[in-house]
Amino acid sequence: MTYYGKLNRKCSLLGFAMLSGIFSIGCVIIDGGRFEGLQIGVELISYFSACTTFSILLIYTLELFPTCVRNSAVAMVRRAMVLGGALSPMLIGVGRNNEWLSFGVFGLSIATCGCFVVFLPETKGRTLSDTMDEEENKDITFVC
Repeated sequence: MTYYGKLNRKCSLLGFAMLSGIFSIGCVIIDGGRFEGLQIGVELISYFSACTTFSILLIYTLELFPTCVRNSAVAMVRRAMVLGGALSPMLIGVGRNNEWLSFGVFGLSIATCGCFVVFLPETKGRTLSDTMDEEENKDITFVC
């Protein structure tokens, strides 16, 4: 049974964001001294889920905005991602003694931000708009 083409952008983004958030918070709960292998596995699942979330987010941003503002929208999303990447080493440095300050903050922030995707329209199967007027006049259907 193949699932290719059955998942849409919105549910995929929500699922991977929740998966990353839950497993990141799970890194705090698991005792690293006794279950070091399990904690590394949970960290890897959280990391790969976050990377997949960011990849889907860039594709979703491309499809969400009309051509006239697409470059600006993708640039703003990219800047937000780079800002998060620049600030994360400082948060990790602060959280060396307290895991809640690193894994907990990462987990809560990605899960919370992932929840906002519910309010966005689904873009799978839709044509890309060229102007803002076309985008505003489209019949938007929510599928999830």
